Amino acid sequence: MEHYGIRGIALSWFKSYLSNRKQYTYLNGISSNVKQINCGVPQGSVLGPLLFLIYINDLPNISKKLTFFLFADDTNIFYESKSELHLEKTVNKELKKLYTWLVVNRLALNIDKTKFIIFHPYNKPKKQNINLRINKKPINRANNIKYLGIILDSTLSWIDHIDKISNKMKRALGLMYKIRPYVFSKTLLTLYYSLIYPHIIYGIEVWGSCNNSLLNRLITLQKRAVRVITFKDKRQTDYSFPASNPLFIKLKILKVYCIFKMYISRFVFKYLKKICMQHFWFATLGLQQQLIFTPTSQDLAQIITFISLV
Repeated sequence: MEHYGIRGIALSWFKSYLSNRKQYTYLNGISSNVKQINCGVPQGSVLGPLLFLIYINDLPNISKKLTFFLFADDTNIFYESKSELHLEKTVNKELKKLYTWLVVNRLALNIDKTKFIIFHPYNKPKKQNINLRINKKPINRANNIKYLGIILDSTLSWIDHIDKISNKMKRALGLMYKIRPYVFSKTLLTLYYSLIYPHIIYGIEVWGSCNNSLLNRLITLQKRAVRVITFKDKRQTDYSFPASNPLFIKLKILKVYCIFKMYISRFVFKYLKKICMQHFWFATLGLQQQLIFTPTSQDLAQIITFISLV
């Protein structure tokens, strides 16, 4: 902590807070012997997350070839190469440094829940079987992986993420159907913006450019929602549903296409006006093979989870 500029009274306070702590186990009326705690912070403490972030802050310094993405307790490692053989050899070599860092910092890695994914063009599947290991234990390869609530698949088609959003929208619609007889349209509209809209806008700048056939699935569910809100979900004499466009206009609800355009325009505006983060990482698939590796740890007894599974 002194290395990061915490000195004087503040450093002494932290030292007092973390030093000479003891713990014991109480079960069925019997207490174990009291033992000295040599590492970690009290579980459930307010300072726990902050101290953990400080503790792992030097993780990206272990390798000059791997790119680390740290967000709270969620860490991902990225590497790209034009050669599968070179990718496998380089990553395995760098993972040895990661294992050494874990040992030195007394962090346990749950290999069974650690995954890696290879990104490649959808029309060019990978032929070589890439094997990655940590401490001579193989890491499982996944076809999709969850990163900060967004599901990435190996071809970045966003099919799995759209499936996730669709399922959440269907559950919310089911709830709206059940309570509709007892509430007004205004309440149903509030439920739409509480239970459906947040799932649509989260990360839409990333996945909103996916295939139209996938977006149409979400729009179909949006149409059902506006009909439920306006009580216009009954078939007409010709067995068709009432047109949904007037209902969207009446409720002032944007379709997924328009939401994507609005959010991506706002993102670009903020970037050009320098009123948001100016450092973004953009990557193109092209012919390159790109890999994201996501290690996890479950040393929960002493500290907060080291790296969450994505």
